[in-house]
Amino acid sequence: MSRPPPQPDEEYRVTTLELFFDLVFVFVITELTGVFVDELGLVGLLRVGLMFVVLWWMYSGYAWLTNTRSPLTPGHRLLLLIGMSGFLLVGLATPHAFTGGGAWWGLGYLIVVLVHGGLYLQFAPTFIRVLPGNLLAAGCVIATGMVHGIPVYVLWTAAVLVPVVMPYIVPPAGRFLIQPAHIVERHGLRPHCSAWPSSRHCGGRTSWTTTSAR
Repeated sequence: MSRPPPQPDEEYRVTTLELFFDLVFVFVITELTGVFVDELGLVGLLRVGLMFVVLWWMYSGYAWLTNTRSPLTPGHRLLLLIGMSGFLLVGLATPHAFTGGGAWWGLGYLIVVLVHGGLYLQFAPTFIRVLPGNLLAAGCVIATGMVHGIPVYVLWTAAVLVPVVMPYIVPPAGRFLIQPAHIVERHGLRPHCSAWPSSRHCGGRTSWTTTSAR
C-alpha cells in the first residue's frame, strides 16, 4: 500500500530507486570519460561536452520529476526502470555516438524522454508545452546516425539548444513546486557515486596506454 504524494509543505527523502537511477547515470558518465581518454584534445572535449549537456538536461528533468512525485506506486517504479534502460542504452552507445552510433544513442534518449514526459503528464498536463523540445532533441541525435562530418556536430548542437530555447518560445503554464531538501540530498549524493568510478576508468585507460607504449 503506497502513501499519497507529499504535500507542498511536506519533505521526503531520496528513495532507493532514485539512487539506483543515479548509479545508471554514473555508468553513462563513466563512458563519457572513456570517450575523452580515447580522444584527448579539443575534438574529444567538444564531443563529451555536447553529450554531457544533453544528458544533464534530462537527468535534471528526472530529478525534478521525482522531486514532485516520489516513485512510490508500482506503475511509476516500472516506468522509472524503463527510463533507466534508456539511459543504459545511451551509455552503451556513447563510445560510438559520433562515429555512426548516434542513432542508438538517440533511441535510448528517446526512451528517456518518452518516459519522463509520460510520467509528468499524469499530474502536470501543461508539461505538453515542454515535451516537443525534448522530442525534437532526441530526433536530432537519431539523425546524426544518418550523416557524417560537420552535420553530425550541427545536429548535436541543435539537440543542446532546442530544449533550452523552447521554453522561451512556448513558455510552460504555471510553476513547478519543488521540495528543496530532496533536491539538495539528491544532488549531494551524486558526486560521491560518480567521482570514484569515473576517475578509476580514466586511470585504468591511462595506465593501459602507458604500459602498451613501453
